[in-house]
Amino acid sequence: MPQFVLLDNSLAPTGGHHVEFADAILREAEGAGYSPIIGSNVELSKSAEIGQRWPAHRVFPSSIYHEYNLFYLARWDEKEAKKKAIALPGPLRHLSDWYNDLRGRLRRRRWVVKRNARGAGFIDGCRAMFQNVALEPGDIVMLPTVSDVELEMLAVYFREDRRTAAAEWHLFFHNNFLIGRPPEHDSQEFRLATMQKSLQACLEAGSGYKLRFYTTTPQLADQFERLKLGVAFGPLTFPVREVLRTLAPENNELPKRVVCAGGFRDERGQFALPEIVRGVWDDLLKPGLAQIHVQRSKPDWQVPLPEDAALCAPPKQPVVYHPHPLSTEAYNDLIRGADIGLLLHDAHSYYARLSAVYQEYVCAGIPVIVPAGCWLGEQIAEENFRYVEQVVRERQSQVAAHAPVEWTSGGSLLAALSRSKFSFRGAQSPLVGEIAIPPEATELVVACRWIAPNENGQFLRLSLEQQSTGGEWRRSAETVVGPRSDDRELAVMFHVAKQSSRVRLLFENAFASGTIAVSEPKVTLLAVPKAGELGLPSGKSGLSFSKRSEIPRLLREMIAHYSHYRRQAQEKAPQWRDRLTPAATWSQLMASTAENSPALSWSRAA
Repeated sequence: MPQFVLLDNSLAPTGGHHVEFADAILREAEGAGYSPIIGSNVELSKSAEIGQRWPAHRVFPSSIYHEYNLFYLARWDEKEAKKKAIALPGPLRHLSDWYNDLRGRLRRRRWVVKRNARGAGFIDGCRAMFQNVALEPGDIVMLPTVSDVELEMLAVYFREDRRTAAAEWHLFFHNNFLIGRPPEHDSQEFRLATMQKSLQACLEAGSGYKLRFYTTTPQLADQFERLKLGVAFGPLTFPVREVLRTLAPENNELPKRVVCAGGFRDERGQFALPEIVRGVWDDLLKPGLAQIHVQRSKPDWQVPLPEDAALCAPPKQPVVYHPHPLSTEAYNDLIRGADIGLLLHDAHSYYARLSAVYQEYVCAGIPVIVPAGCWLGEQIAEENFRYVEQVVRERQSQVAAHAPVEWTSGGSLLAALSRSKFSFRGAQSPLVGEIAIPPEATELVVACRWIAPNENGQFLRLSLEQQSTGGEWRRSAETVVGPRSDDRELAVMFHVAKQSSRVRLLFENAFASGTIAVSEPKVTLLAVPKAGELGLPSGKSGLSFSKRSEIPRLLREMIAHYSHYRRQAQEKAPQWRDRLTPAATWSQLMASTAENSPALSWSRAA
């Protein structure tokens, strides 16, 4: 019987997504006639079900969760930046600059030394593993979590033990090694050089091996393609467990449970919770209309509340805490009990990264609020464009006006008008237009076609400002959107407050200073008397925030129109459930094996 060997140096505690993936893929392998074998972290519990079901060799002393690989180098850099540099005045400044530069280079050498030490532990684990497990033709070895360290150390081990060439090797990447969006990547020379060295070493040492490479997102595949090493990174789905691939029961009672599931740390927005709590305290949390649920790894960590929780309406628990990690059953209950999935992730850090928690919410039919300008935001962007287009089509009888825009700034406006091409840059050089609002108007729809640049990772920020009675402009809403996969127009809808007689639209490059060009923006005003104080729903099954300060507004809208968002999320769920089964992931692996190369390629429209 051929063997399916799962090597995961981060497979340690009971529960979590490492265990979840391992259990799913090993069951599929077993069902397909393979004999599963596990190579795990030394800390995998002896009582872990996965280690009792299949042979488990606890051989790896270190996981990927350390600061000495490119995935988590930013944490190391952040700590180093906080260490005090010297600053000498006047003519001695060059000495302090020299010293600080030397210190930085020495500290980076220390980082490399520690990185090599982690790598040595991985090599030792491979040695121990394959002293006990002999590989033969037809066997498959899969590494479900790989960083630059494991890549480089595999090269060392491949050269040392060529017997391992008998098996096929499948390497799965989840995390970004470059920071931010594509316009920022070329300047990250150290990161590019380090990953290029690691991947090239693995490819050279693996000459004659059957190596397959996969990523979870097309944005992540783009990062590896930037290395120009001629290797294809194909798509591989991260499956969702069966219980979370069924519609969650709908809660018709209050408070609505706003759930922030998963490990909570700064890049996942933990620091933003106090501001969010203050923003919705008076109208959602204190009256008992909403309740925030979070996981925490430190039992004493709490969100400061504006007032004593005893002053809140029943159940007098505005914020509910759950431990991290939870047991599988308790985690399932947390996800399925959510009314709204709130993902506070930093869009810059998560531009290229998949969120397994997001997939769980979607498969369970739960509406979400996610960051814009990254993979998460792109999962709802296209459906929201189509939804706004549908609203305008179906409400033609309620069109109050196709409002003219008085463009007040933004490049050469006369030239723009003559060629119907409007350009703008960052916050210092926006495109600004004013619009007169008839008293019956309640919704404002902006539509324009993205013209340039034709480059991944580009986004525009569109803001609505309303004029106060004193004549001041105040920003009431904003959103971030990128180009559509085809040539159709972007379409965004804002609610217009009753007292507004004049509003202002601002177009900016959301995250960079380069020029963005769009066709002349067209504005349609709708008069929907029954829209209510918060207007029509502006999205379909989810909403995205450009800044975390937008979250209170989005929470109010989603709760006010909850039946709409829940219904749309339930309708969306089947298309995600069908492609996020363990069987679908296994089929992708087997298709790659059959074709002798990644059988599927990423669609850039994803």
